[in-house]
Amino acid sequence: MLMAIIGVNFKKIFAERKSGGKDKISIKNNIGINKIEEANIKAGPKDKALKFTVDYSAKYEPGVAEIALVSEVIMVEESKKAKEILDNWTKKNQIDKSIAAHVLNHVLIKSNIRALSLSEQLSIPPQIELPKVRAEEKQK
Repeated sequence: MLMAIIGVNFKKIFAERKSGGKDKISIKNNIGINKIEEANIKAGPKDKALKFTVDYSAKYEPGVAEIALVSEVIMVEESKKAKEILDNWTKKNQIDKSIAAHVLNHVLIKSNIRALSLSEQLSIPPQIELPKVRAEEKQK
């Protein structure tokens, strides 16, 4: 099983603060693969490169802010398996769960870091829970 990811790049970065958010803010994160196609990259003699387009969003409700990122992931796969992935996507708009998880986890790493930076620049809460130090009282 090859599934080698050789690149994750942003194609679109959008961030907007809409209002002050005086009430309680709820953050809804979403990620999904919206396109799979053959990449125009030379792979090994028995391999093919695929390009996955992935959308990531963090919506701050009610109407406070939005962060949207579009990424392209290049993955090299054995030719037979790549054809199977493309056929399943083209005919059924489906992808094997293990492949989807592999691609989405790579995108999540980059997207969460970028969205965290954007949220700080817009002065809105981070879209993910960050570790915190808590003071504990000493037990006697």
